[in-house]
Amino acid sequence: MFFAVVGQTGSVILFVTSGLGVLLLGTYFLCLAAHYYRLTFQDTAVGIDRVEWPSDSFVDWFSGSLALLVQVLLWIMPAGFLARFLAPVWLPEQAPLRFAVLMGLAFWLLFPLGLLLSTASQQASGVAVRLLLALPTLVLFYLLSGVVCLITVALGYGALFADSLLGLLGAIVGLPVALLWHARLVGRLGWLVGREEVSLGKDPKQGEDELEQAVSGKVRPRSGKRKRMSRPEVLDPWAVPEEEPIEADLIEESPQATARSAPASYEPQRVEGYGLAAEEPPSRPALELPTTELPKPRRKRRPVKGEASGAASARVGQTEESGLEKQLSSEELQRERRLREREELPPPRSLFFHGVWEFPFYPSNLSALVWLSLYGAGAWGLARFMISVSPFSGGAK
Repeated sequence: MFFAVVGQTGSVILFVTSGLGVLLLGTYFLCLAAHYYRLTFQDTAVGIDRVEWPSDSFVDWFSGSLALLVQVLLWIMPAGFLARFLAPVWLPEQAPLRFAVLMGLAFWLLFPLGLLLSTASQQASGVAVRLLLALPTLVLFYLLSGVVCLITVALGYGALFADSLLGLLGAIVGLPVALLWHARLVGRLGWLVGREEVSLGKDPKQGEDELEQAVSGKVRPRSGKRKRMSRPEVLDPWAVPEEEPIEADLIEESPQATARSAPASYEPQRVEGYGLAAEEPPSRPALELPTTELPKPRRKRRPVKGEASGAASARVGQTEESGLEKQLSSEELQRERRLREREELPPPRSLFFHGVWEFPFYPSNLSALVWLSLYGAGAWGLARFMISVSPFSGGAK
């Protein structure tokens, strides 16, 4: 009895510990997968063939990955309610398979459209119209992405509920590849929607002019008649005022003119000015200077070898911080420049075939595949161990 209680307590401790590990490692794995998916979709949608993976920390890309995971959850959530509703009539004894099939269908049909509508720069109605105009391309996209989603559901279900080592290895290697395939396909569809957005109902040259004006901040005048506005008057306070014309009756006449015009009995009076004083000015008193001595300048002490002052260390810290800010700003500027120059990039030779199926095997993408495989294998191993030591199922048989 004692050994049974001790064994049950140990199983509970192992179950809780492994459950915490599954929660942490599984969350990081899902966020990392969403991060790689989001970067692949964004760069492919603007026409970039080779995705450059930035060396950002987990804090930098966690918010974007979490937003994408929430969006995925919102689109597949109705499938979960439908699976619960169809439990009595469809696959009543195989609930995991029923949930996997319905959620895979929801992800296949609803998530790509939801992602395109949420990331489009125009209204949702315009994106829907452009997709309907490219209906054959949309049908081809759903056929190819359906195959990818079928492979993903089969590998994931086999890895979770099958006991075959071959199925586990296939899931560890195949799921990251399928993830990049699907992100590439959705990105190519987004590229097509963006290109149609530029070409429909608008001259490409006009679109380039508007983009240039938006980047430079200068607005060119539109063609056509425009109402001319009255020019505002500007008052310069430093301008020399114009002299007003002097009337003739206010002009003072000269003495000669006055003498000529005056009668004969008129005698001009002599005006006397001020004279000089006869007394001499008093002498100024002598200026007495202070006799206090000025303080002697202090000599600066030379720093001892190996000793750094606080001001010097602060300047070094500011220099390093400014260098880091310049580096980050340069990376952001380079990414923004690539996004601005997306119209100059050459279009793909084939929308859903060239550069799609070989994309996961690019040399620059091998690191993404390796990290996804390692974290996926770790999360799967902890999940199977948690199921094996679970006290609620009786443990492994």
